[in-house]
Amino acid sequence: MLGDIGLLATARRVREAIAFRLGRAQHLTDRGQFAEAVATLERKLAARPHDPDLYFALGAAHHMRDGLGDAVSVWIRGAEVQAELAHEAGLSTSARYLGTMFTRMIGHTAYFDTFAKRKLLGLAALGLPT
Repeated sequence: MLGDIGLLATARRVREAIAFRLGRAQHLTDRGQFAEAVATLERKLAARPHDPDLYFALGAAHHMRDGLGDAVSVWIRGAEVQAELAHEAGLSTSARYLGTMFTRMIGHTAYFDTFAKRKLLGLAALGLPT
């Protein structure tokens, strides 16, 4: 049980770090302020040019403001950066690795699965938090 608590706390910290890193730009994109979001993400990308999540977010902001050509260019560069990082780490460059922008929503649904299985298996009746 303590391991589960540690895992959940770690997952929460990772999710919060991602939200903080992309927060302002995501907020601007959600409000339809695409030019401001693009500018914010370009500044972040200039400071951290090896962060694949920033390329995904910047491409999405371009795409949302009807700049598909710019979006594709950014996404291609993001894929190149990802391949460079994989090569540096000794990983296969022929695979596409999903970044946190894709996987964090999967984590949310995993919680529902865990809670449902605990109930079905009768573990919730043991006084464990539900």
